[in-house]
Amino acid sequence: MFSLLQFLVKSRFKNNPIKKPPSIRGYTMIELLVGMVMAFLIITPLMGFVLNLLDDDRKEGVRATTDQELQSAMDYIQEDLRQAFYVYDRTGVQDINEDDGIKQADRTPILVFWKRKIEEDSRPSKKGLKCPKTATEQSKKDCDDAFVYSLVAYYISTDNPNGIWSDKAVRIERLEISDGVQDPCDSSKYVSGFLPSDGFQKFTQRKETEWKNSGALNAGDRQVLIDYIHSESKDKDNVAIGEAKSGEEKSDVDCQNILGSEAQLITQYLVKPAPPPATPPPATPPPPPPPEANKVDKSDPGFYVCVNKEKKIVQVNLRGNALARMGGEDPKYSDSKKQFFPRSSTAIQLGSSLEKVKEE
Repeated sequence: MFSLLQFLVKSRFKNNPIKKPPSIRGYTMIELLVGMVMAFLIITPLMGFVLNLLDDDRKEGVRATTDQELQSAMDYIQEDLRQAFYVYDRTGVQDINEDDGIKQADRTPILVFWKRKIEEDSRPSKKGLKCPKTATEQSKKDCDDAFVYSLVAYYISTDNPNGIWSDKAVRIERLEISDGVQDPCDSSKYVSGFLPSDGFQKFTQRKETEWKNSGALNAGDRQVLIDYIHSESKDKDNVAIGEAKSGEEKSDVDCQNILGSEAQLITQYLVKPAPPPATPPPATPPPPPPPEANKVDKSDPGFYVCVNKEKKIVQVNLRGNALARMGGEDPKYSDSKKQFFPRSSTAIQLGSSLEKVKEE
């Protein structure tokens, strides 16, 4: 009996063996290497694509910022000129760009004009009334507005004393010096708080090019209008017509085609005096080319103007340099990168009348 039971138990376990769980297998080294290579081939292009998108977005943001600042600067200049009654052409700018005129170190005047500026609540309506510089409710009742004459000059500046400005571009600075508000009760005096700017001197009609300052101009009257203005060849000399490359330079002709035969071109290289020659001049030097024969390369002027003094029309041209803002090693202009050199140009009619200005 026991033998039979033992036989049945053995038969049972033999026919129904206990199932073992399947063995757990890992990846082989070859499979891991293949997976890593495939991941690298997929992820690397994706990462490059993402980085390119981010870089393009950054460049577009910088370009848009440069373009926006350029338009804001142009709007400011345009509004300024609407208040002007006299603008200097190139000859006039050269005449007053002297130490006793508007000359400033490391700066070249490009656009210079006279305008009428309003000083609000500056003239007392009755004797004994006070007109503080900062208007109050009472002074607004006691004081009237007054017009004064201002001399405004826009410079190309290469000055960068503290390194806070771009060293691969230039900037435009604005200088304004104004007359004071005369006391209505005593024309020989000025209203307290509304005195003439340092160096201001009244002008005489038909003798604007003979204007001299009354002393050193105050550097505090200069304000930076915009930075990152293109200037590829800051040290390049003037280029005469005979040495110019055809079709690659600007001249008075460009301005005359737009504003008429009296128009003159004003650029940094046509205003500032040419540097002294490196070698002694010949015994009989050739005559210098006339001012109207000077040209400059079309890619250089980041700020230049065309002036028709007779018609009182000014065309202002600005070109920014977004590559310099990005900190690139080579922020030079080329046709393939022209999208990073936004431009703005507009013609403005002077908005004030010369007849409103009395003889001094």
